[in-house]
Amino acid sequence: MPTTKPATYNEQKFKELILYVAKKSEQDPKYGAGKLAKLLYFIDFGAYGVLGEAISGARYHLIARGPAPKALVPIRNEMLRRGDIDIERIPLGGPYKDQERVVALREPNKDVFTEKERRFIDSIIERYRDMNAAEMSFEAHKEVGVQLADEKEEIPYGTVYLRSEPWTESEIESVRQHMKERGWARSA
Repeated sequence: MPTTKPATYNEQKFKELILYVAKKSEQDPKYGAGKLAKLLYFIDFGAYGVLGEAISGARYHLIARGPAPKALVPIRNEMLRRGDIDIERIPLGGPYKDQERVVALREPNKDVFTEKERRFIDSIIERYRDMNAAEMSFEAHKEVGVQLADEKEEIPYGTVYLRSEPWTESEIESVRQHMKERGWARSA
């Protein structure tokens, strides 16, 4: 496994990440509870693969609509009770269930994230800006870890390094560079 740091759950960072994503997604009409769960997944798993460690280290499991943090509902309920967030219900009409949006009632403490982590989080939010939760779930189901997990089973962070498609030359070069930067590659 190419990472030197196992994913360690940091509840404070998880809470601040929820607030950060909620604040950054205020103007996103496709943002709701499902999209929040998928953004958290792509942020943590992407950071693990690119930065060498997850942002929050939350544990993710597979549910019917894709990966979601196991702690999301209890932490969200705690944050709701404490007045950190609110849940806004947006009627979608017709046969659709109301959209539930986590709304930040306070600014996130950005100091819990490094500048590199903030840039990475922002890049993931921007990458999926035009997608709804169903489209993000479709993307998540392309991930080998999601494909291998049974419903309610934890998705191991290390599966981020498994691929079902061939690597491009630029991806190989990028991985080589990351390995050199982290001291994982040995000189020939």
